[in-house]
Amino acid sequence: PTSFGELEEIVEEEVLGQIPMVRSKDKASPGIIVEDDTRHALVEAYRNLRSSITFLGTPDKHPKTLLITSAIPSDGKSMTSANLAITLARSGSKVLLVDADLRRGVVIRAGNKISSTRENSTFRNAVMRGTNLADCKLLDCDFEGASMSGVSLSGADLRGANFAGAELIGVQFGGANLSDADFRRAVMDEATSSNGDMMRATKARRAPGPERLKRMLDNHLVWIQTSQRQGERADFSHMDLSRTDFSRSVLASALFKGAILADVSFERAILAAADFRDAILLRANLTRADLRGADLRGASLKEALQEGIRTGEMLGVNLATRT
Repeated sequence: PTSFGELEEIVEEEVLGQIPMVRSKDKASPGIIVEDDTRHALVEAYRNLRSSITFLGTPDKHPKTLLITSAIPSDGKSMTSANLAITLARSGSKVLLVDADLRRGVVIRAGNKISSTRENSTFRNAVMRGTNLADCKLLDCDFEGASMSGVSLSGADLRGANFAGAELIGVQFGGANLSDADFRRAVMDEATSSNGDMMRATKARRAPGPERLKRMLDNHLVWIQTSQRQGERADFSHMDLSRTDFSRSVLASALFKGAILADVSFERAILAAADFRDAILLRANLTRADLRGADLRGASLKEALQEGIRTGEMLGVNLATRT
């Protein structure tokens, strides 16, 4: 069809509007409506489209969710989505624009611009099993708290992605760009941590070996017994201590800030006044542990065993368990 009338004759469904062809030298924001736009025909076309959509429903119930798609690439989905969102927002509507194209998507940025270099997708707290995100553009993507098993991120652009508190089992990163990706608080199995270019990513500190761990625990005990005059305070901040056995250990006032403590056993351990801020205690065994005065602010205790733990104030010290 070459005209609006011909299209109406061919298509059985109601035609909601007609948008003029727009040619733009700026590929980052093709045809996007701006403040005081001089392209009056384009602005008016989107106003008409907005009105047509608004009055699709009954007077007391207007459409709330719109899906914009097309038969072939480069039909103008991004331009139409962006301009319709802008036009609806200017009329007083609350608008959330979601780009569901993970491979070649573009998304609105400040100043009514579309940028193809930042996706800002979020999978926060998502449960993903066997999901294929290979070759996706996921710059600065948020995977915080996600549970991922058998997920393929091979060849994906993950620069600046955040995996804080995520559990990654059998996740494929082969060929992925992991520059500045943050894995400092991520729980990973060996298969995940050993594949992909992890050298470019920000990771947790390695756990000490058995001999060094024993020395740290012994020095910490001396530090407590001599009122901090001898020995050395145990500092496990930002370490990956997954599956370490601290059962019955004396770790009062120890530092675990930002540490990964997945599947760690603290059964009957003395952890009074210990610093667990932002630590990941996924499935940690805290049975009958002494946590009086401990700082647990920002810590994740997902699936942690907490039977019989001691919390609250420490006698003679103005410290209480903080969560």
